[in-house]
Amino acid sequence: MANRFFTFNKTVAATGTQEPLSATPLRVAVAIIQTLRTNTGYITVGAIDTDYATNVGVNLGVPVADSTPPSIVFRSTREANEVDLAKFYIDAETNGDGVSVACLEA
Repeated sequence: MANRFFTFNKTVAATGTQEPLSATPLRVAVAIIQTLRTNTGYITVGAIDTDYATNVGVNLGVPVADSTPPSIVFRSTREANEVDLAKFYIDAETNGDGVSVACLEA
């Protein structure tokens, strides 16, 4: 059986408030997380302590016109054959900014 491919967007309602990529466990084999082209500020991705203001997490930067937006890839390993997106958080410099997530089901 083929793995299902799916996408979704996640935005941050208020800067300084970390938000999980998924409110419930969402286990995937691969996830590509890319900043939205409409973002006007920086996006930070990481664990529950991700914080744009204190520079905790991976800073994806701001999209530049006519170029591919910054992105990061998470994939399963031999030891852990899935990645749970509920354990990854985003924070934003600007309210309403966010990420697009493309996933391959585990």
